[in-house]
Amino acid sequence: MSGTPLSRRAVIGGAAGAVGADRVPTSFYQGVFLGNGGLGAAVYQTGSAKRLTFRLGDNRVRDHQGTGGTLFGNARLPIGDLTLNTTGDVTAVSLRLSLWNAEVSGTVTTTSGVLSIRGYVHGKRDVLVVAVSVKSGTEKVSWKFTAATARSPRLDFKPAPSGLKTNPAPTVSTSGNNGTCTQNLAGGGQTVTKWQSRTEADGKTQTLLATVAHTFPGSTAGTVATSTLSAAGALTLDELSADHQSWWHAFYPKSFVTIPETRLQSFYWIQLYKIASATRRDRPVISTHGPWLEKTPWPGVWWNLNVQLEYWLINATGHTELDSLSASLDRFRNNLASNVPSGQRSDSLRQRGVSLAA
Repeated sequence: MSGTPLSRRAVIGGAAGAVGADRVPTSFYQGVFLGNGGLGAAVYQTGSAKRLTFRLGDNRVRDHQGTGGTLFGNARLPIGDLTLNTTGDVTAVSLRLSLWNAEVSGTVTTTSGVLSIRGYVHGKRDVLVVAVSVKSGTEKVSWKFTAATARSPRLDFKPAPSGLKTNPAPTVSTSGNNGTCTQNLAGGGQTVTKWQSRTEADGKTQTLLATVAHTFPGSTAGTVATSTLSAAGALTLDELSADHQSWWHAFYPKSFVTIPETRLQSFYWIQLYKIASATRRDRPVISTHGPWLEKTPWPGVWWNLNVQLEYWLINATGHTELDSLSASLDRFRNNLASNVPSGQRSDSLRQRGVSLAA
């Protein structure tokens, strides 16, 4: 069924296009996830502290040692948490994830008041944006970054292979409302997380801007992160939001259908939101956790039905702008030939007369 832009917005922005949380989420599976195919954030309460956390992840952040392969030396690496520090303990939440706008919004209730919150990972920029204001009470808010240990999650399940090096400890520096975490890697490369908080013109809204950059083999992630954050910081909150939403509002109409059964309708839009949050054509192939790395013995990409099932939606809906799988196979096709014994490589990119190398 086709529809006008207004009807599309009404359908996707309505009940079928919203995911809610009316209790304090305490795990990834209860929380809300945000992403732009590279940078990701999962929103839930971590540990024993009764505070809401945005757990950062990124498809591009991994180790480069090689030792132990994907499970260890080339594994995806955790980044860290940005925690919303509040005066009181969080006692309740009322959060809604709008699929149409790709943002979470709602209220957070603490023992000291009620906060309004709105957050998203920007659709076009590697920036997490979270705006918070006090609705009632005596709440005061700030942000704290806790760096994760840059080690393969597999090490929580299996011993390290011989030769695997321990990555250096991260360095965290703060100045006022700004902060930087630098994680150098034993195998080369670097991950840098930068964040800043500002007060909006209304004098009430505190906006967090955060970014993650990863470079290899060079250690220039700090330069990339600074540039990304500076560009985002030059925009107003309204400008950032409009730019972010423009990507998603152009995305959904490309595969707009309506289904009479509301549950199936919701499932369809949720899958589209999930895949567009997890990957883009110029990003890495989706790993088992996408950009939301959690504790897992499988911190990488597996060609054993995982990848095949992850991409089923793309061709069916025509969203080739998300097809990082085909793009990666094309970009690294010479690596496919290199996996064939040297004496058989002359025709290793050929099948039934069609040359993939042509």
